[in-house]
Amino acid sequence: MDWKGTEQQVCQAGAKLTSFSARAILTEQVDSINDTTRQDLLEVLKSGSHPSALADLSKRKLIEKKKIYYFSVEKGESFSLDVKKQETDISVEMLQTYLT
Repeated sequence: MDWKGTEQQVCQAGAKLTSFSARAILTEQVDSINDTTRQDLLEVLKSGSHPSALADLSKRKLIEKKKIYYFSVEKGESFSLDVKKQETDISVEMLQTYLT
């Protein structure tokens, strides 16, 4: 069993880890458990930031920053449901009308 970081997490939860064998023995140290990680995550969810906890939560890979792009599309003056056939060949007349 991997005990890396387990002792710290158990102590934060309010218990004491007394054995590191395959079967661990946990004993209570407090009456109630206060889940600070959950509270920090809820605060980030509500407000979008929690300056003291953002670094710790991202280090533990519980949150990550992402950019979100939004686009707003509206009907313009040249909006039409008809699909017009585009010209495929350029003629001398077309060039003269566009250049003058």
